[in-house]
Amino acid sequence: MQQQTQDVTLLQEVYHSASMGERGSKLMLTKSKDGGLSAKLSEFSDAYANIKQEASDQLATYGQAPIQSGALENTAQWMGVQLGTLIDQSPSRMAEMLIQGSAKSMIKSIENIKRNHDTEKRTRELAGRLVSLENDSLAAMKTYLS
Repeated sequence: MQQQTQDVTLLQEVYHSASMGERGSKLMLTKSKDGGLSAKLSEFSDAYANIKQEASDQLATYGQAPIQSGALENTAQWMGVQLGTLIDQSPSRMAEMLIQGSAKSMIKSIENIKRNHDTEKRTRELAGRLVSLENDSLAAMKTYLS
């Protein structure tokens, strides 16, 4: 029972973080005028969507549905992107914002993995893939800093 609870908890966190990453990438994509950055944002959006779907599928095996983000959280993320790019929509500024988001998400994901360590291998692997994706996003965005 303890293991199942930790699996569900970790999978809910993976789903939430992947949802935020997907939504953030899509929001930035609407602001990007740089072809290379747009391609990276699209690539990361798709990768986050795949992890989100896998988390949802795994949750279903436990008879659970993913907890959706609330309207307030979605609005706050949208507002953050709008305000953060209001004056400066350069690739460097957008990369800086994405680096900050990825770093925060990676820290939270690592903490969640450590907190919920008694999980099935497939749950840990999915959470690890999310951390790797966040790290890849961070590394890719560093190239756009000026």
